[in-house]
Amino acid sequence: MIADKAMSQDRIAGRHAAGASVDPYRPGTIVDAVYADPQIAQVGLTEERAQERGGTVRVLQRGTEALLKAVLLDETEGLVQLAVDAEDGSLLGASAIGALARDVLTSLALGPRLGVRLEDLAALFLGHPGSSELGFATVRVRANGRPLC
Repeated sequence: MIADKAMSQDRIAGRHAAGASVDPYRPGTIVDAVYADPQIAQVGLTEERAQERGGTVRVLQRGTEALLKAVLLDETEGLVQLAVDAEDGSLLGASAIGALARDVLTSLALGPRLGVRLEDLAALFLGHPGSSELGFATVRVRANGRPLC
């Protein structure tokens, strides 16, 4: 789990050494994963951290059983949770637990980095069946009979 951080820091250090411009290191844009059984992964802010920084946080969850790839692999226990800024709809962070947790969050890492909003995520349909599509499908679930996006 520290290899991802090391590779990011290596790129930044190399660009600095070469005199090239580079954005600062942003640890919140790297997926942290614990390779246990089940896997646990997180990127950006957790619900608690998002609430600590102020503002209203909306939380969306979806079970892994909604993912065809998980069904095909018989790995349906788990979930993904998104922390969203309730005011502007931007993705603040995502957490997942389950056999495919890290893969589910990898494509969502762009959200906190670029300030991606729910409506942007809802418009994307990733390779099906694939593990990364669960995070994007989560924003398309219905709440109170109405689409979230």
